[in-house]
Amino acid sequence: MAVELSQIEGNNICADCGAIVKWASVNLGILICHNCAGVHRGLGVQNSFVLSLTLDDWEQEQKDNIIALGNIKQNQIYEFNLPEEYKISESAGSNERTLFIHSKYITKEFTEGFNPNSIEGYEDYKTKLENLPEDSGFSKAQIEYCGVVFIHLIEGKNLVIKDIKSSDPYCIVKLGAQTRKSERKDSTLNPKWDEKIQFNMPMVDKILKITVMDYDKISKDDFMGDCEVDLSDLVEGTTKEFLVDLQNVKKGKIRLSAELFSL
Repeated sequence: MAVELSQIEGNNICADCGAIVKWASVNLGILICHNCAGVHRGLGVQNSFVLSLTLDDWEQEQKDNIIALGNIKQNQIYEFNLPEEYKISESAGSNERTLFIHSKYITKEFTEGFNPNSIEGYEDYKTKLENLPEDSGFSKAQIEYCGVVFIHLIEGKNLVIKDIKSSDPYCIVKLGAQTRKSERKDSTLNPKWDEKIQFNMPMVDKILKITVMDYDKISKDDFMGDCEVDLSDLVEGTTKEFLVDLQNVKKGKIRLSAELFSL
């Protein structure tokens, strides 16, 4: 956990909207609120890697990056030329929040020396803001998600052979619109992934979908089966384990567990 990072000056409120912090963007070196965290996840982990201050395990290097950067220092960079009237508040709607965060960190429109000619078809922020469709005033994260679920992808058992004698299996794991990919385990029909995957828990569509694939260096990866796991009856704070038969293949099972936390 990394709650102590919120005690650093400037880190007690969200770097984007000023709300109470519960999450962090590790690579950006900032602390953010629940609603802004939902938008940051949509930027992709290469742009903003989000961790919970209370639910996730942190590496010391990740903590050190927050200590070295932090909300004050990063906002001096990313909000250098931000007009005060464009700074969002915690009551900002989903569309405005998404536009602001994308403009701040992806196109970097408020940084010193930003060149609008570097973006093809660039439209200034004021125009984009004026043309935003109205929304309810609640963020996308509030509307669509009710918590965070941690999936422990444990192992595969007795998987089908797709190469000459074995397979190189990996999993594509989906929950709602979110997709994650596991590590590949080479030359095994009984892979031990032991991999933890974090998802936002949707308000609806709580079906976890897993597709097992065989990696092929030369041709298209081969299908090794799929399965679905209903997460709708998870009880907060408890871990539930599943052993699921793979479908659309002759054999194979996936063992995993799931743990739900409300936000």
